[in-house]
Amino acid sequence: MNNIRALRTEMNLSQQQLADELHVSQQSIHKYETEVSDPDINMLIAMAEFFDTSVDYLIGITDNRNKPESDQPDITKIKEYCNMTCSEKKKKILIIDAQGGGIGKQLITGIKSAVPEAIITAVGTNTTATSNMLKAGADTAATGENAVIVGCRKNDYIIGPMGIVIADSMNGEITPAMSVAVAQSEAVRILIPFNHCDTYIAGTPGKGTGILVKEAIDYLKNRL
Repeated sequence: MNNIRALRTEMNLSQQQLADELHVSQQSIHKYETEVSDPDINMLIAMAEFFDTSVDYLIGITDNRNKPESDQPDITKIKEYCNMTCSEKKKKILIIDAQGGGIGKQLITGIKSAVPEAIITAVGTNTTATSNMLKAGADTAATGENAVIVGCRKNDYIIGPMGIVIADSMNGEITPAMSVAVAQSEAVRILIPFNHCDTYIAGTPGKGTGILVKEAIDYLKNRL
């Protein structure tokens, strides 16, 4: 996930204002931020200069936003980035689940089969959920509120039951901070609707868990 949108909003610029500064269209900025298309080498260098940061930080391969000591950008790294496909750039997936982690287990098994190159981080609200998702094939796993918050910053997709955006849901295991982190994340959210915890979601009658999980995985696969 690149940092273009974060840098733009930090400067209180609209997409159109940034586009005017860089002499491109607003649609181009939108596509760069959502990684539908990628800026070419010259545009990456121009954007890094405008934001006074490194190209590495701009394209999301480092957390160090300081410009390098050398005035010459690392053209090799830029070319490698430009030659990557969208699926190679956007495959970091965060699975969040609570209680026994059953939905997370199904998601991880299905995603690993449908998108083998996906890098999956599983975060459970408790150790049982985390352990079960790790056994299902997650690449990394963690537990608790802070793990959710950090994961929401570092992944391209967030997948889980609808309750992960509702504070105090799932028998109280989803904290307000967790739900806010998911809701405010720049990642794409794929939420599976379940009518639990006094929340009724209209329009999903008669669909079993397996069908809903498959629809979520199919949507993810099409996005990638």
